[in-house]
Amino acid sequence: MKTRVPAFIIPMLVFFCLTANAQEGGPVGHAQSVHGSVDARQPGRDARLLAAAACVYRADVVRTAAAARAQFQFLDQSVLVMDAETEIALSEYVYAYDNPPDANAMVVTGSVGVFRFITGKMAQKRPESFTVQTPLLDIGVRGTDIGVSVTAGSGRLSVLSGGPALVTDREFGTTAEVAAGQSVSKERGQTMGAPQATPPAVTEVFNTLSPAPADPDAGGGC
Repeated sequence: MKTRVPAFIIPMLVFFCLTANAQEGGPVGHAQSVHGSVDARQPGRDARLLAAAACVYRADVVRTAAAARAQFQFLDQSVLVMDAETEIALSEYVYAYDNPPDANAMVVTGSVGVFRFITGKMAQKRPESFTVQTPLLDIGVRGTDIGVSVTAGSGRLSVLSGGPALVTDREFGTTAEVAAGQSVSKERGQTMGAPQATPPAVTEVFNTLSPAPADPDAGGGC
């Protein structure tokens, strides 16, 4: 006799299969350094504490606690440095060195906090492959070292070197090209400001997140 699976169970099974496949696809990078309490979690799973050399996976949501900090290296040798009380999601990551450039993609979603990102080989081959999203800004980079700060009601992008970055106001659809040494900021309910020289105090914050170099031999493994 066949056993019929209740209809409400099927979406749950699909969800858990997709979640499992995110990890089964292999790591997309690793923690180069971890200071304080840092965790990562897959949708529908318990958080796991991270230490140096721990793997991170596509769809991971990574979070640093108060007084914590972490640096991650990804398969394409891009580098992410997260300050304390920061949360980002590795929303998408597909990369292989011999892939056609348009087959590679990375989307980092920052929901709160301060982080710095240095793009790697993916953006060198095809800059539009890499995107940073915040609740108020979409950021496309062009071989760039950027700093991002996010709150519930605001967002700021600073191009620290390289560039430019193309930034879109998600509320009003306006765009701006931000060059090295410039920042653009956005408050909820207001149009994004024009690019301006990055204030020294903002530069100082991102200087404290100065990354260690990517390890070309690590390749993002763990």
